[in-house]
Amino acid sequence: MVVRVLSADSGDDVEAYRSIRLEALLADPGAFGSTYEREVAFDDRTWRRRVSGFDGRPGITLVDEIDGAVVGTAGIGYTEHNEQPMLVGMWVRPEARGQGVGKRLIDAAVDWAVSRQAKDIILWVVTENLSAISLYERCGFVVSGKVETLPANPCSNELEMRRTLGANAHDEQ
Repeated sequence: MVVRVLSADSGDDVEAYRSIRLEALLADPGAFGSTYEREVAFDDRTWRRRVSGFDGRPGITLVDEIDGAVVGTAGIGYTEHNEQPMLVGMWVRPEARGQGVGKRLIDAAVDWAVSRQAKDIILWVVTENLSAISLYERCGFVVSGKVETLPANPCSNELEMRRTLGANAHDEQ
């Protein structure tokens, strides 16, 4: 079990991210603000840009591997609309769920945010995704009260969750 940061300079890393992201969009289309149809059409340059950060703003893309196979992914970085980093695109393959993959990805994202002296992290999660909400709560996130319509599905809502970071970010979990 290894969580690592992907490099846009590595063709293997870019392909690993492309593969798991497209799998996630097919397996759980209601969980994301994008669609498989949109992203399958991305060219190599777009995938490299997505792995490298957040449109020029600081950010990273993480994967968790078990026995050399990518089983989960998440991104953390600064978006154009937020002053604090946002956890995005988190997904774990169904066969790897319940093995700590999500927590390891969140811990790595927290480490990155703490290294940037961030005060907190936000994320958006589909309101129907109760298992993800439960994981985020176990990892110290709380519902902020903000709710928005999911961009990829106007019939679904997502809620914002926030985690305040302190000097001992992992001890707060």
